[in-house]
This record gives sequence, C-alpha cells and structure tokens, in this order.
Amino acid sequence: MTRARSGFTLIELIVALGLSSAVLIAIYALLASMVKFQVEGARQGTIESWSIAGVTTMDQEIETANALVYPSVDGASADSIMVCQNWSYESGGATTGAAMNPSANTYTIAYCYDSANKRLMKSRAASGYGEMTGCPAKGTAPAACTTGNAYNYTVIATNVNRLNGANIFTRDDAINGAWVQYVVGDTATGSLAPGAGNPQMVNAKYMTFDFRIPMTRPYANSFD
Repeated sequence: MTRARSGFTLIELIVALGLSSAVLIAIYALLASMVKFQVEGARQGTIESWSIAGVTTMDQEIETANALVYPSVDGASADSIMVCQNWSYESGGATTGAAMNPSANTYTIAYCYDSANKRLMKSRAASGYGEMTGCPAKGTAPAACTTGNAYNYTVIATNVNRLNGANIFTRDDAINGAWVQYVVGDTATGSLAPGAGNPQMVNAKYMTFDFRIPMTRPYANSFD
C-alpha cells in the first residue's frame, strides 16, 4: 500500500518562488512606470499652469503700455523687451520722452529670456519706487537677464525654448505692438527615451506660444 504524499518538494518550492518573483517584478515595473507618468504629468501641468498665468500677465502689461522702449526699430527682434506705461516719446522728445500724466506713476516693465537656464523673467518698477525713475531712453536694452541685478527680475516661466530658433520678442509697428513666440516644454522625445534617466514617454510634452500684442498708443505713432 502506497502512502499518499503531502506538501511540496524542494524543486517545486523553488519553481513557485521563481514564478512569484517574476510576477512581483513585473507588477513593480508597471507600478513604477505609472508613478513616473503621474509625476511627469503633474510637473508638466504645474509648468503649463504657471506659464499660462505668466503669459496672461505679460499680455496685459504690454497691451496697456504706451511706449515700446526696446526693441526700438520695426521688425527688430531680441530675447528681451521693455515697455513703459504713462510715457510717450511723441510729446516729450523722440529719445527721452515724458510722462503723459505727470501726476501719475510711470511704470517700466521688462521681460527677458534667460537662455542658459531656459527661463522667462520679468521686472516691473514705478517712477519714484525701486531702482528706476521715469522711463529709460528709447532704444535702451534691459539689463542682463539674471536674478539679483538692478532690475530685480523674477521668474514667470521655466523650461522655455525658442520657437524655431527665433528670438522671443519682435517689434511690430503694423499692430503698434510686439510679436511674442516661444515654447514651454520639450519638443522632441530624444531626451526622454527609456534608459536616459527620464520617464518613459512616447510623445513630447510642450506648449507653443505664438501671438501678437497691440499696445495702447495712437495708430501709426512711430515715436513710441
């Protein structure tokens, strides 16, 4: 009479443990990939929300400006722009200008692109406050695009890249304003390929900003 066998042999246990380990490793890899996608999605969403808020403010401030200090020539482009509110070169002189309302503050606003750190930055100061008095002479370029200098730049967008290699800001006298174009995010998947230390993403994530901002100044006013 043969006695019935109970339990598992050592070989069976080893095989079972091996299969269980393979399943657990696959589950861990799947969960890790999902977490990476969620983290990247949250980070990208934060960048996009921050950038949209920043560009909305920039649009409003440039639109309500009266004088475009820099770039000063129609069609000229640069990675920085400077405008003034409550100022005109038409009434106060083609170079120096004067306040449109002497009893009100004149605001000088500058935006610039920090290409080394891929940041879009902003400075705003009022006459009688901060480091600026009145509006700079027409054609004056903003200070270097770094934090801590006289302009007290603050960051309004990160991971910013040029659109098709073009400068960020272009003076456009046809609309009495400026043309702004740049990209936030990565436009290519090469740097995000699996194994490169980045989340395994199939599609590049980026937002393109390409718009024109008319300013508050008389039509065909070439002085401001």
